[in-house]
Amino acid sequence: MRHMKYCLALCSALGIYAFSPAQALAQAGFDCAKASTDTEKAICASAEVAEADRAMSLAYTALIERADPTLKQALKTDQADFIKLRTQAFESHLSNAAMRQESLLERTETRAEFLNWISVTDNTSIEGNWRNVWGLVKVEKNAAGKLAVSIDVADQANGSWLCSFEGELEQKSATEAEFKGEGGPLTLKLQGAFLNIPTPFCDESTSGGYGTAAGNYFRVGQ
Repeated sequence: MRHMKYCLALCSALGIYAFSPAQALAQAGFDCAKASTDTEKAICASAEVAEADRAMSLAYTALIERADPTLKQALKTDQADFIKLRTQAFESHLSNAAMRQESLLERTETRAEFLNWISVTDNTSIEGNWRNVWGLVKVEKNAAGKLAVSIDVADQANGSWLCSFEGELEQKSATEAEFKGEGGPLTLKLQGAFLNIPTPFCDESTSGGYGTAAGNYFRVGQ
């Protein structure tokens, strides 16, 4: 038993995520007996991370069950993007094993909380806070009473790009607004329960041209 404890401690320190048959039954959001990637093995090697992953999976399943077909597809894409980004971040080896494990837990817990806050109700206004795996789009009336947008999206895996923008929008209808200034056009379209930016938009001076704000965003906090 002492030898096993020493082995597990050493493996963890070295970033080697071997686990015993008992650990393989950890209650993650997937079957730990079938864990194949370094990220999956790291999740199953930690009861705390496995629990967070299971909570995320339960929140996602509950959300999907309440979503209409269009929202459901948008959520599936965003969840797949999260899983991909989480794997990229953990397996990038840009930090030591302990820091990557801590980040793995934090990312998973934050994602579970985010999924619990998403509204599945159709909206009648584009105003509000909208989030996805990449970041935040905030639409509100400014001091002059005009519709304004602020965008902060980034590579959430390794920080290789950042897209940050603020500007006033021309409201074409209750469900659509557009920015036509320098760097535009930027179009925001309300599609039931989520907000869509249909075409690539990002300031190359801040993103290097690699990032984009295009995609679907989900209402949170309301």
